[in-house]
Amino acid sequence: MATRAQAPLFTQMIDLISGKNPLQRKSIERFLSRQSPAYFERAEDLVSNLTRSFLVGDSAWTEAAEAYNLLCRHRVWEQIQFQKTGIYPRTDAAEAHAEVYSQPEVMESYMVGLMLSYLLWPNHVAIMEFYRNELRRSRPKSYCEVGIGHGLFVVEQMRAWPEVPLTLVDISETSIKLARRILQTFGFDPDKPRIIHGDFNTVDLPANSFDLLVMGEILEHVNDALAFLRSGRELVADDGRIFLTTCANCPATDHVYHFRNVDEIREMITEAGLTIGRELKLPAEDVPEEKWESSRVTVNYAAWIFPRG
Repeated sequence: MATRAQAPLFTQMIDLISGKNPLQRKSIERFLSRQSPAYFERAEDLVSNLTRSFLVGDSAWTEAAEAYNLLCRHRVWEQIQFQKTGIYPRTDAAEAHAEVYSQPEVMESYMVGLMLSYLLWPNHVAIMEFYRNELRRSRPKSYCEVGIGHGLFVVEQMRAWPEVPLTLVDISETSIKLARRILQTFGFDPDKPRIIHGDFNTVDLPANSFDLLVMGEILEHVNDALAFLRSGRELVADDGRIFLTTCANCPATDHVYHFRNVDEIREMITEAGLTIGRELKLPAEDVPEEKWESSRVTVNYAAWIFPRG
């Protein structure tokens, strides 16, 4: 098992991030001091894979560190504004598509920053571990992911069950091109999955056709989250499952649907005809649960959910 001393590429990235943003150093070091050897092994694996296409040359390393720091700066600024107004910076998914998803340079920076956040943000690390552990309990016959984003969920699926057919759906052509690069950088054939460019609510996929549907950080990005979730319910097999992540009180440049508390998320899941199995509720601050909503604390939510009979 690896230790930090045996994770030189990851350590190099941490040094770049901290050097560009000293405010990050203390929080990162505090987080890393609590991690196991298995964590450092996964961290080194991720950064090593990124060297295949995203981290080629010194400038690319610098840009990746800046992408992560930029993501963190944006989140801090957006949270400050949200605490003042209680309103997300955008309210229409079309704006996010025009200003983020359809802009290759903006999108690549955003996704590289998000990939690194799954190593350095405690809630993202916990969510990936939750997904990884449950994924390996049973082999799906078919897999569909909506909005591949950072690509780490489908990478875990391909590592665990490489023979399972894959379908990926994304509304952004830029995201699709990026998804192919992400798969290739992790050593997978980018042409293996069936990749569909289109709106998930209207794509032509047969009902009850997937054993596993992944909807990672999607509901907060759409105008009608309930319709989106119902579309997912229609596609998953009666004995299948959905892995869902979303968030409450979580402003970001491309978040448009505002859940004010975890109960709103749970109620929507039920209204969509689904049942909650195992779940995680992860506040971004050390605040008692009864004060999460009134204090507008960001809460990351993840759950394995199932169709109701």
